Amino acid sequence: MVAGFRLGIDVGSSNTTAALAGPDGRVRPLLFDGSPVLPSGVCAVPGAGLSTGRDARHAARARPECFEPAPKRLVGVSESVLLGEAEVPVVDLVAAVLGRVRDEAVRVAGAPVSAAVLTCPAGWGPLRRGVLAAAADRVGLVVDRLVPEPVAAAGYFVGVQGARWPVGACAVVYDFGGGTFDAAVVRRTPDGFEVLATEGLADVGGADIDAAVVAGLGAVVAARAQDVWRRLTVPSTPAERRAAWLLWDDVRTAKEMLSRAPHTSVHVPLLEEDLPVGREELDRLAAPVVAQTVAATRAAVTASGVATEEVAAVFLVGGASRLPLVATLLHRELGVAPTAVEQPELVVAEGALGALPTPPVPPPVRERPDEQPPPEAASEPPPAARDAMRRWRIPVSAALAVLVLAIVVVAAPGLLSALRDGDPDAAPSPHVLGVGAGTVRDLAFSPDGRLLAVSDGDETVQIWDVASRSQVGNSHPAEVGVIRAVAFAGNGRLVTAGGNGQVRIWNVADRSRYGQPLTVGPAVDSMASTGNQVAAAVDNEVLIWDVTTGREISRFAAVGNEGGLSVALDAAGTALAAAGADGFWLWDLTASPRQVIAERGGPAYAVAFGPDGRTVVTGRRGAGGAIVWDARSGRRTATLDRSETANVYRVAVSPDGRHVATAGSEPVSSTFPVRIWDLRAPEAAVRTISVAFEPSAVRYSPDGRYLAVGGSNVLLFDLTSGG
Repeated sequence: MVAGFRLGIDVGSSNTTAALAGPDGRVRPLLFDGSPVLPSGVCAVPGAGLSTGRDARHAARARPECFEPAPKRLVGVSESVLLGEAEVPVVDLVAAVLGRVRDEAVRVAGAPVSAAVLTCPAGWGPLRRGVLAAAADRVGLVVDRLVPEPVAAAGYFVGVQGARWPVGACAVVYDFGGGTFDAAVVRRTPDGFEVLATEGLADVGGADIDAAVVAGLGAVVAARAQDVWRRLTVPSTPAERRAAWLLWDDVRTAKEMLSRAPHTSVHVPLLEEDLPVGREELDRLAAPVVAQTVAATRAAVTASGVATEEVAAVFLVGGASRLPLVATLLHRELGVAPTAVEQPELVVAEGALGALPTPPVPPPVRERPDEQPPPEAASEPPPAARDAMRRWRIPVSAALAVLVLAIVVVAAPGLLSALRDGDPDAAPSPHVLGVGAGTVRDLAFSPDGRLLAVSDGDETVQIWDVASRSQVGNSHPAEVGVIRAVAFAGNGRLVTAGGNGQVRIWNVADRSRYGQPLTVGPAVDSMASTGNQVAAAVDNEVLIWDVTTGREISRFAAVGNEGGLSVALDAAGTALAAAGADGFWLWDLTASPRQVIAERGGPAYAVAFGPDGRTVVTGRRGAGGAIVWDARSGRRTATLDRSETANVYRVAVSPDGRHVATAGSEPVSSTFPVRIWDLRAPEAAVRTISVAFEPSAVRYSPDGRYLAVGGSNVLLFDLTSGG
């Protein structure tokens, strides 16, 4: 072995980067298939072993059930994962990625390379760190140390970039990767760095901006050639799948180019045209995603106890951070001009090699100041606990490849086409989820659409894997009495509200409690969530609180009377609506003091916002339809009228904002109708789905593929296939 060669490796959720330090101290990034970024996905095709990087993504086109796009997400959550028909240990998936890095290092060095410094999230405890170390050991890497990612980044900016950072001063590390986001507040100490606070968004990354750009292009392409766009978003042949991959690759390239130039274009395969894209349009599409990261950064600063004026620097890390809008919004929020580098995706890997040592016993890092210590911070769980964790892991054989998942997000405009064709009263055959003997009280899809939470009238909540239609683990006691409402919040958390007047928040991955229970008074009638903000209807009031702090933010008066209140928050958390037997209320949450946009008398029963927050829909009394309102002015814009006597107690708006599902309280010809309405032609329902029970909950999945209807059981209708 050539003495002095060392590897710095940053295994990310979406991508992995590595740097090689030679005996002379010079550091250079490793290239994988000509790129400094190695996709972290692993594919386990039978007979072909574990492939990584571009090879894995290529194999996933034909065998998506064999592909795990983000092995890092599984570390400490599951011991193994099902890829195709093979059960693969998670440590082997991580080892495959590290092995690919080692092989490239050996090729570049011309000799064996084994010494390595690995990075990991600041909040990882002994269990997760142990998995990473074991994976390195399996491929012959000798781990010198494990460095927290924000510490490695800090080391890069001080040691490589020469940033002036005096001892005792604090800086913010803003790490915006392809699939996740992390913010950390780091203090310079005499012998290294100390992480004061972290804030993470597990489901927010640069891929969300890519999806927004593709959706924007889709609006243009579908208007001109709907068939072409359908082939690109729901490809059915190898040629169409390749075209879809090429489209997404070109979108990613265009996004990077727009960080340097004001204009570029995206080539649309099958249409064979180049469509112009400008930085202003990119900023408009990316703004909601970037705003979430800036809010999380602010939360990290607040949790650290460091005053804004005491933040000495803001360091940009991760490929998605090169978007100019990021620096603009951070500067506006914190008053400090962020420090950027040409290749922010390499910062952590290179910084790991030169990072100053951390204090020998660093304080525990928590995502929130009131958060319970993560399970991995303790000793390794007993076998029974590990088995329970594994049962809760979503089978990856049921998951789709990264591209397919992303395409579903933007395919919504065409998802309901099957419901508009043929017999108007025909319906897709449902998948039946046998939830138990009780009546379903509430349903909630996880933000990524993979999970469905179900409360069926008892004191437990069920979690179902949507793709495989199987329950994940056992029913979970929620400790809130009989569960009346469920909702997913940010960062993989589930909010449960029950008849004992309490709300309990859970970490979905391991079922651990998050924070302390919230006492809201009487039983909760309904609940809505967006990000870390949750609204609950309690008697004749609506309460809003911050999940991360457990603090009540606002309280609004309304009148529910019979049946209680139904509540809804718009996606941005800027507007609140409530509906009940005595009226409909709409509030602007951005105004100070909070303003009432509209207050209407008469029964409304159910309420839901459209995805853009501009439309709100309420259920009607005795007409079997709904009323559509302008959420900004409170003006009625349309009436969905079926001329029936049913009261509509359930409404849902599709993720593309084009369709509304309504469910009534009275049967028609011995069955209960769930109607689908097209808001572009609201005169009559475009499709009716008949069910044998009175629907108690109706929800669209976030990608628009499924419509879930709850009652005596849960029916899951696949709107894309008719089955």
